[in-house]
Amino acid sequence: MTLGEKITEARIQCGLTQEQLAEKMILQKSEIVKWESNAGLPDVDSLKVLAHLLNVNIDYLLDNGDEKQDTACLPQPSCDHVYAQGQLPQKTHSSDYVQGESTHGYICPPQNLPVLPRQRVRPNGKRYFSARTVVYPIVFLVVHFLIQLLATVIAGISYLDSNSFFFLVDMTPDTTLNMIQEVVKAIGISALLYSSFLQITIYAIFLWYQKRKNQQYLLMRPTHVTTFPLGLATAFGCLGITTLLIQLFDMLAKNSLFWESMMVGYQQSTAALQGIDLLLTTLCVAILVPIAEELLFRGIITEEIRQVAPDWLTILLSGVIFALVHGNLVQILYILPFGFLLGASYIWSNSIWVPVLIHVVFNFFGSVFGTLISENEIAQTVYTIFLIVMIPVGIYCAFIMYRMFRKNKKEAAKKDGEKVTAQ
Repeated sequence: MTLGEKITEARIQCGLTQEQLAEKMILQKSEIVKWESNAGLPDVDSLKVLAHLLNVNIDYLLDNGDEKQDTACLPQPSCDHVYAQGQLPQKTHSSDYVQGESTHGYICPPQNLPVLPRQRVRPNGKRYFSARTVVYPIVFLVVHFLIQLLATVIAGISYLDSNSFFFLVDMTPDTTLNMIQEVVKAIGISALLYSSFLQITIYAIFLWYQKRKNQQYLLMRPTHVTTFPLGLATAFGCLGITTLLIQLFDMLAKNSLFWESMMVGYQQSTAALQGIDLLLTTLCVAILVPIAEELLFRGIITEEIRQVAPDWLTILLSGVIFALVHGNLVQILYILPFGFLLGASYIWSNSIWVPVLIHVVFNFFGSVFGTLISENEIAQTVYTIFLIVMIPVGIYCAFIMYRMFRKNKKEAAKKDGEKVTAQ
């Protein structure tokens, strides 16, 4: 049996796909394929990690089959119930390796030398929890808000400088309120434009660097092209849920001072978009902001959590974080299900582009399009009915996306099993 066949057999016994093993070793899948097809050989460090992850003796991997294998070992946990039957020689706790060149061309290190840092991967393919899991999201959230603050200051200085004469001549008590509103709108949209460009640049550079080190870091290849129309339908379904929640908050505001103050703050924030150039609003709110936020919240924060946590916990935590940063209680409550949808679509579709599409659609039809039809009652009524009808449709499409995600995982494992049988 060749080295590649041994690696393949041990991997299947552990219930791992080539993608999962590559993720554990922080390598590209092509490296695993190359080793298993005997088109290349792993280096010594990779062999040690393989033996550790696949729970076999490194002697078993290196031996050319001419010598009798020593299968004696101490009892230890196996990868799954099938492997527990002892079908493969496991790692021993016996003497060191004999120094010298093996038949495969390796200089075998002593067995008591440490394997690559244990903190890198766990048996389930996830990394061990480390400081970076918390530090990276916090650092980039701070950077996100600092960029927004800096952009606001720059936009404010630029606006005041270009309109200084206007302020000196026309500032009167009668025009103060309107003037302040115009200033806030002008500064706000400019700051949004500047900050979004800078945020996208910084996040893209970081993700590119992480992707070079670990091909599994950022999910970019959708499992199927149908995930995009499915994501589109879920976006409208989530808009329907948001519409119902806003109507509920309006009802609560009529009987509660607390909810009345919350709704006043929310309405003031949404009113800032009215009266601004449509093209500029669309560019900022419906394109640049969704891209910047998805690179941060899905590309960095969700990905850092996904490296150490199960998928369900990743979706939960990333959704909560995404909702909390919006500040206003009304926005937090209706953004929460939207955050769960974005996290789930990222993992289930295996691509950052699907949540980007969902976010773009949500922002455009929720903010830009909603503002356009705000004074047309008939259009508003028809649009509201459409969004409510889309709620069950969106839920069903999200379920289909999840089923596709589960099916693809099973097919990948089955494909690897058939490959071993053919060998």
